[in-house]
Amino acid sequence: MTFHRVPRWRTALGTTLALAGIALWLTTPELLVAAMVPVAYVAYSAATSAVPVDDVLTVERTVDRERPFPGERVSVTLTLTNTGSTPLPDVRVVDGVPEDLPVADDSPRASTAIRAGGSATVEYAVTARRGDHEFGSVRVRTRSMSASSCYTTDLTASGIDELTSTIPVDEWPLGERTIRLTGQVPTNSGGDGLEFHTTRSYQPGDPIGRINWRRYAKEGELTTIDYRENEASKTVVLVDARSGNHVARAADEPTATELSVYAAARALGGLLSTRQHVGLAAIGIDDPTTGIDPAWIPPGTGAETRSRALSVLDRIAAAAAPGSDVTSRANAGDDCRRLEASIDSNAQLLVVSPVLDRYPQRLVERFRARGHDVTVFAPNVTDGETPGQTIAALERTGAIRRLRETGATVVDWDVAVPIELALNRAFDPALATA
Repeated sequence: MTFHRVPRWRTALGTTLALAGIALWLTTPELLVAAMVPVAYVAYSAATSAVPVDDVLTVERTVDRERPFPGERVSVTLTLTNTGSTPLPDVRVVDGVPEDLPVADDSPRASTAIRAGGSATVEYAVTARRGDHEFGSVRVRTRSMSASSCYTTDLTASGIDELTSTIPVDEWPLGERTIRLTGQVPTNSGGDGLEFHTTRSYQPGDPIGRINWRRYAKEGELTTIDYRENEASKTVVLVDARSGNHVARAADEPTATELSVYAAARALGGLLSTRQHVGLAAIGIDDPTTGIDPAWIPPGTGAETRSRALSVLDRIAAAAAPGSDVTSRANAGDDCRRLEASIDSNAQLLVVSPVLDRYPQRLVERFRARGHDVTVFAPNVTDGETPGQTIAALERTGAIRRLRETGATVVDWDVAVPIELALNRAFDPALATA
């Protein structure tokens, strides 16, 4: 804590002394009276002083989400309360934002006045990065009414002092209700169902309700009606986790990898909440639980599937974090071939990739050739103003056009659009083309 005076009234003091000296030298009362005017300002400056606020100003810090996903925007609010009996006419505050958390909106700096017993708030937003990030103390500076003195101190804020950004495997709820994906898909085999498939000769044991009695009455021949069978849909969320995707539009923006993790986690939550069979695959990184390379979790509906999938997503996010010892490969190599052997032919694929090169196109072409329905969810990190970003944006536009030519549904996600709306587009072709 420091206290010092600002020499802003030296001119007034010099003017006072000069006028008083001239008045006495010339014995002129008028000049002596004039010298009293700047004396009032000097006296006012001397009579006012900045108030020490260590014992009268309290600071509380809150956030809108304590365990955000990597890449999510977190709103931070500082509430300053003057518990003393003296107003604070000029309060300047700077929050101790962790170095690794870029400020995404507004500012952690503010200047305000707080009446006795009153409060003031400072609001800003940061972009979450994976890991534990500790806030520093809050720097506060108060000035006197005349601005001739100031008092500077560091205060410890109550409330939130650390922001943890990770994929909470054991705590993350499944209450996402934004994904509208049908629970069953038709097959090419006949059996029980609703849609007519074929008729065949009657076999002992066939259900009476499926006998074609109209044909029996007409031709005297027993036949059985088969309907197109439905089976539970299987969706595999495939994340492009190669190291080349650890890029961002700007220093205060999340990386493409972090955005992909965020989108994949929300999609998994929405699908699992409706008891869909959901699996996860990751290109360019191994499974932290089994060591399988590339990471692969077969479709399931239970807590184990969720836990394993979120562990993989957390590992992907860790690879994109600054200074992390987790690495992902730039060259995916045989990852696609290995996954082809693991993913069922009737599974639907949600490929989450920023589409920064031609690899996603080759990936989609191979799975489309095997008959999979493929949707590509592509976070956009290229819409900047630099020449490099302009070139990257043009290349990405061409890559997305070629992806659509394969027959895949492509959702080009502008991060300014809410994630819920973008994911609904990914699972509803009518919305995706709207």
